Amino acid sequence: MARANGEDRVIRQIQGQSYIREPVKQGDNVVMTMVAARTKLGVDCRLTDWTPIFTDELNIPTPGQRLNAGRVPRQLSDDTQTLRIEMIPPAILRPGRITVYLTLTYQCPTENGTTTVQDRTDTLAYQLLPAG
Repeated sequence: MARANGEDRVIRQIQGQSYIREPVKQGDNVVMTMVAARTKLGVDCRLTDWTPIFTDELNIPTPGQRLNAGRVPRQLSDDTQTLRIEMIPPAILRPGRITVYLTLTYQCPTENGTTTVQDRTDTLAYQLLPAG
C-alpha cells in the first residue's frame, strides 16, 4: 500500500504540476519547475546529491550536469513547494522529444547511524529544437 501511495519514496510530486519550461533549443540550459514535498519516510532525510538524466530518440540515458554543482542542494519540507531547477543537458542530445528525470541521493537516519537512500523524480518530456 505504501508503494501505491508513493510513501515508500523520500519525495512525492504533485501529479501534473511539474514541467520543463519551453522552448528549449540545442545549447540552452533546461529549466524544470518541480512541485513536490517530502513524504513521512523522507522527513528526516537530507539531500546530498542529484543528477539529471536525459534521454533522446536513441533511448540511451545520459547524465547532464547541475548548473551550480558546488552548492548544497535546497532541502524540501513536508509542505508542497515549487522549485526552479536549472540543468545543463549533454551536448549529444538530438533535436526532438527529450525526457529527463533527476536521480536523488539522500542520507537518512537509522537506529545505527545513517544510510544512503536513492530516489528519483517523475520523468518529464519536452521538445528540443535545433540551434539557431
